[in-house]
Amino acid sequence: MLKAIIFDMDGVMLDSFKYNAISFEQVSGVKLSEQERKMFQYCALKDTVDYLNENYECNLIVETFSKDCFAIQMELMKDDLKPNKQFTKFLQDCKTKGIQLAIGTSSFKYRAEIITSLLGVRDYFTELVAADDVDRHKPDPAVYIKAAKRLNIDPGYCIVVEDAKDGIEAAINGGMKAVAIKTEQQDYEDLKEADLIFEKLEDLDLEKIKKLLEKIKD
Repeated sequence: MLKAIIFDMDGVMLDSFKYNAISFEQVSGVKLSEQERKMFQYCALKDTVDYLNENYECNLIVETFSKDCFAIQMELMKDDLKPNKQFTKFLQDCKTKGIQLAIGTSSFKYRAEIITSLLGVRDYFTELVAADDVDRHKPDPAVYIKAAKRLNIDPGYCIVVEDAKDGIEAAINGGMKAVAIKTEQQDYEDLKEADLIFEKLEDLDLEKIKKLLEKIKD
């Protein structure tokens, strides 16, 4: 029985990765390789900063780097930060059917609050668990376990919606089923561990998702 859906944010609700990479380069002064760009797509920001400091002799501070990058990202993303009618309808349908909603993101909380508010979806989510709420990051399941705990729902009744291999592994490691959203950055090989894959966010189908847990009774 499905009781809750926990959503990742970057890559799922918003294709922010290209903007993130541009901001990282501008603030750090480092020209990133394609391999580094892909690696940073799914890193916690602290890990990104640690990497830049260690490999390029930068002297970056996580909090300052985050705010400076976000200012650039907001300017770059301004045309994309608008409500998605089909996604909003999906969230409304979940609420109508008594399914609780939460966010589990590797972003900092202040950034996630602003982005989800501008996307017009923040009020649909009872809980928002971010990088600053946990000590361990994906593929560790801490962010999803904490979201389920705050919802007071056993992880076995939760579905996670992700777009990345580490996030899918985090869901599985936390005892949850994983639904994947296909993006330009990922191919099916990256998402193969997911229990269900949708081509894009607008394709989310609640009835198909519910079937993943239909054998688990309350």
